[in-house]
Amino acid sequence: MRILPMYNPAFDTPLGTPIDLAGERVVYETSRLAAQVLVPQADTLTRVPRSHLTALGEAGAMGVPSGRIKHEVDELIAAACTATWFVYLQHHTVLRAVETRAPAALREQWEPGLRSGTTVASIAGGYLSRPQSPVRATRVDGGWRIDGVAPWVTGWETADLLMVSAVTDTDDAVFGLVSRLDALATEACELWTMVATDTRSVDFGGLVIPDDQVLQVVPRLTWLTGHNQSYSNTPPMLFGLLRAALDVLGGDSPLGARIAERGHELRTEAYHLLHEVAPDQQVPRRVRLRAETHQLVITAATACLAATGGKAILPSSRVGRLVRDAQFSLVIGQSGDLRDVVAEQLLSGL
Repeated sequence: MRILPMYNPAFDTPLGTPIDLAGERVVYETSRLAAQVLVPQADTLTRVPRSHLTALGEAGAMGVPSGRIKHEVDELIAAACTATWFVYLQHHTVLRAVETRAPAALREQWEPGLRSGTTVASIAGGYLSRPQSPVRATRVDGGWRIDGVAPWVTGWETADLLMVSAVTDTDDAVFGLVSRLDALATEACELWTMVATDTRSVDFGGLVIPDDQVLQVVPRLTWLTGHNQSYSNTPPMLFGLLRAALDVLGGDSPLGARIAERGHELRTEAYHLLHEVAPDQQVPRRVRLRAETHQLVITAATACLAATGGKAILPSSRVGRLVRDAQFSLVIGQSGDLRDVVAEQLLSGL
């Protein structure tokens, strides 16, 4: 007997959960959690609770490796509650860094808890691509002193561990782990969307990261090359938002069918480039593909708004949240080149 996911947005379109993934335990358990917890709470959520992350850990989602299954899990979480997905994304960024860049002792210390979800992580590092980072690292006896203010750190109250990124006077990037988060001064950020992510600015105030908690020290430009390659890819979150929009529009409506068909084409090519083409190849095409997907997501969310009418402006409106989430997607991991291409794509009809 085939197991059907409990939450399968856009199930009646090519963007629905692929049949060969529907029976995977982590996909089924994530869909169950989405149906029973994430979706019912998403429209009125004021802060992503730790219990959401704990439940994702119990479902096996916190440590799921990269690949098609991870993409489906990302899509399901993003479609159900984008704020929860964004907190979940921070955790996975740290897990991947520990897996691939940490010395053996540090990996042994943190990887098991990160993979199971008993340890939840966040990251301070979105500023690292700037020529002048606001967070600086200075070598001291036994470690690195960190000074400055990180303007955006997501999921503060849910996190046990923070991966801090800072830049030295010689333009090296220092990555380290901090577990005493209560020692840091924070200030809540007032956001017009993704309020439930509990985003803070964090003042490091001379915090010292000891050498045994340092993941890596690498030239910042070396890191930036890999970062830009990674963010040229189209994130699964966008396809999750498309699937959420199709649940509103109806996959069998003329407009829904057109959006689903184009979304399926974009997703097929995006995942092909991600898994079957070397990461430094076809970068301009990756960027263009991501821009086209952003445009489709914005169009689909706007269509939901038009179809819903005045109810969408209520604070608890599912469609209003979808529109805000679609707009928020434009700022995730945006480099200068990507911003320009996305803006050009959005204005392509003028």
